[in-house]
Amino acid sequence: NMFISKFYRGLLFDYGMWNQLRVDKGREWFLMLFIQEKLCNLRGNTSIPPYLHSSSQL
Repeated sequence: NMFISKFYRGLLFDYGMWNQLRVDKGREWFLMLFIQEKLCNLRGNTSIPPYLHSSSQL
């Protein structure tokens, strides 16, 4: 989806790489997780995993 690609690209340009993403199991984050994994060596803190899956249930 072109909207999603532009959305994530804008986030990266505006805010840079995050040290870690925390997401639930929704598919909408797959592209961002892929980018985090591919660019993980460019993060500021490489001692933690580039992303963490957590449950959205309480």
